[in-house]
Amino acid sequence: MTRGHFRPAPRIVADDVSDEQLLADLDWILTCPSLCLDERVAELSDLIDTGAAVDLNPVREFLNSSAWHRVGYYFESFIETLLGKNALIRNLKHSIQVFEGKRTLGELDFVFEYPDKGTTHLEVALKYYLYFEPEHASGSHFMGPNATDNFEKKWEKLAHKQLPFGSERFPEIDQSVALVKGQIFYHPDLESPSHLPEPMNPDHRKGVWVRESELEWFSRFGEEATGAILQKPFWFGPPQEGITVPALVEEMTSHFSERKHPLLVSVTKPRGESVEELERIFVVSDQWPND
Repeated sequence: MTRGHFRPAPRIVADDVSDEQLLADLDWILTCPSLCLDERVAELSDLIDTGAAVDLNPVREFLNSSAWHRVGYYFESFIETLLGKNALIRNLKHSIQVFEGKRTLGELDFVFEYPDKGTTHLEVALKYYLYFEPEHASGSHFMGPNATDNFEKKWEKLAHKQLPFGSERFPEIDQSVALVKGQIFYHPDLESPSHLPEPMNPDHRKGVWVRESELEWFSRFGEEATGAILQKPFWFGPPQEGITVPALVEEMTSHFSERKHPLLVSVTKPRGESVEELERIFVVSDQWPND
């Protein structure tokens, strides 16, 4: 099968990103339920001061960095900003690399001191999975857009490698917890699963996925609807501008005629001076997850 080359999104200029988009992304992070329920998983509301004003300039500074296009790092920039606004948190450190000689053994996302909980090690994860039936060769039904990843594999790594790593290397750490956000996408023609893998939160945020040959599914949206292909790193809040749904379908058709990597799409409609998201959709190739 012939495929085109991947074309990265054009370099963004942080000053050109609207306050409305940053605030929409922040709202998505604050309102998105935890993807996992476990004693080792923290709620964001337990770590931040919900009454503190949030200065998003540090997020803009991240967008000027060389890692600006990394969705996970963009997510971390918001978390670092929110943690930094909690007056109770002391000695906040981010991205602590651990070396053995010249070899890098790993990295801790955040370490800080928190009242009554001592020194806390926090790992941050943001994941998107598509429910797939029948079971994939990996043994999972919840595959990433890149199907080398799946929910069970990520939880295993987080629970049994990343979280224990902190206290193993730093005896002063009193607790290691994870913050796990994300979204699960379901195909409209598949029944929802009768049970979920542990420890997936049954009240997780949901979306839809379809294949490139199923783009007629988008015809269900009304004439007022607009849509956009979400460009990295802006995979959280809905886009503040869009194009008509027929134009969006044409754009996606053109994309898949040249290359096969998945697209994350948002369909919205006007709501006063802002926009309301009608649906969040992953569009994958007809060969996914075996492509």
